[in-house]
Amino acid sequence: MGSYNSKRGKLPAFLEKRPLYTLAATNPISIIEGAYSAPVAVDVLETAIAYGAKQAFFFGICGGISGELSIGDVIIPDEILRMEGTSYHYKKAGVHAKPDQKLVREFCRFLEENGQTYVRGKTVTTDGLYRQTLNLERHWQKEEILGVDMEMSALLTVSEYHHVPAMSVLVVSDVHQLEEGAMWKWGGATRRASKKRILDLLLDYIISE
Repeated sequence: MGSYNSKRGKLPAFLEKRPLYTLAATNPISIIEGAYSAPVAVDVLETAIAYGAKQAFFFGICGGISGELSIGDVIIPDEILRMEGTSYHYKKAGVHAKPDQKLVREFCRFLEENGQTYVRGKTVTTDGLYRQTLNLERHWQKEEILGVDMEMSALLTVSEYHHVPAMSVLVVSDVHQLEEGAMWKWGGATRRASKKRILDLLLDYIISE
């Protein structure tokens, strides 16, 4: 990633002010440190849109559901099942959250040009952590769902509601075998290195647009 001048501030969201970095680029680019869970993340997004955000890129981590994924792998969701409650204030039930396809195509091409591997497909967003049972995860695998997070379906749904083109990028933070008593593999240096590389690539892509 290149070196860019930036100003640091706070985004005055409803629930909690969030760290805000504004880059001195041709078009103003703001980097907002997000929050955990769909309601809090949407609070931040709604505020950013009210302040004039015209496009959004969401970067986060997810648990790996597909048995073929490893910690540090990169997922670009094509559609996201909505198992959180926030998005239902913006869109009716039975419709998945989807990113802006033009952004997805262009960013995936950028990743390929920079030698970065990724997978595209379905993911799921949940807010019921203690209802994420082994049986549910086995069902997700049968549905070819790649990963699970806590914010992305709500963020994409709200972006669509406000006609703000948006997409999401996820790094696999943890994986486990879908068996009773199986050990959980979490994060570490591999996850941190992947997060840094993907965030650098994402910022380079946004600034180069």
